Amino acid sequence: MCSWRECSQRAGLAAASLVLCAGLTGVAAAEAQDSIPQHVECKRLAPGKKPAPIGCTILAQRTVQELPRGPLFWYLVAFPTRAAAEAAAGPTSVVADAEGRSWVFTIAPDDGGPWRGELVAQVGPLELPRMKAYTIEVALAVLPPGSRSRVHTHAGPEAWYMLAGEQCLETPSGARRVGPGQGMTQAGYTPMQLVATGKVVRHALVVVVHDAAQGWGSPSDWKPSGRCTREPRSSR
Repeated sequence: MCSWRECSQRAGLAAASLVLCAGLTGVAAAEAQDSIPQHVECKRLAPGKKPAPIGCTILAQRTVQELPRGPLFWYLVAFPTRAAAEAAAGPTSVVADAEGRSWVFTIAPDDGGPWRGELVAQVGPLELPRMKAYTIEVALAVLPPGSRSRVHTHAGPEAWYMLAGEQCLETPSGARRVGPGQGMTQAGYTPMQLVATGKVVRHALVVVVHDAAQGWGSPSDWKPSGRCTREPRSSR
């Protein structure tokens, strides 16, 4: 047994320890919040470099004068080696290495994708207006939950395939969400903001098919309402 004074001192020390721990937890939470990337922009991969561990990296691009007629889709096909991927690439394909594999990103009609390799996804159809020339650019985006892209537009459609994690895309039409193993498309010339949601680091492969006379993307002054940062409604 302890005396009243001793017990009071011990209780005070315990309370002080709890306050200190709470303070440290608050500081850690604030630091973690500060470390979440905001207004993320995709940066081009420098020659001979690997994609950044966190962020959005434009891996490769290709400009073509024409694309096939009819509804077009993005075919994402994986290969064990770069040589095998390049051997399977077609005239509307882009080859890039990411996440430990070699990938062929192909824009083609329905049932017109590559016949070799592991077909991981067919995403689309893509809303592609006629252009004098098209640039196909592919990217890898690795973002922790809570990260946000800048508000931007593309001069052509954008498509995503989720390798891991979740994302929410807000446009003036509303918000849409996808999870691992799912794809998403968005028509060009649409203001948008993407938010990494859920509790798992988001890993996504991305393709943008844009007017070759314009760049990858441009900032927009549209203001999102924050729908992607709210908890989704239960389906029950």
